[in-house]
Amino acid sequence: MEKVKVETPKFTDSQLDKMAEIAGAEVNKQDKVRIRIPIDPLNKQDLIVPVIINGYVWNIEKGKSVEVPENVAEILTEAGYI
Repeated sequence: MEKVKVETPKFTDSQLDKMAEIAGAEVNKQDKVRIRIPIDPLNKQDLIVPVIINGYVWNIEKGKSVEVPENVAEILTEAGYI
């Protein structure tokens, strides 16, 4: 059987940043959900939970009520944060 070589596209950092920005803009168009991630009493200094979707990062602060796009809330729910 003959092996087929698949070329992986190469992107510059600038192109990747632009793609992440576009992905974030699309997610940010979603309806917002109010959430609150509790502070972990065993790890009180850990105050930020990053959520990354297609390279775009949301840094969610623990212990505060914040509004996030539905997909971000869904990821946090599946991960057991909320």
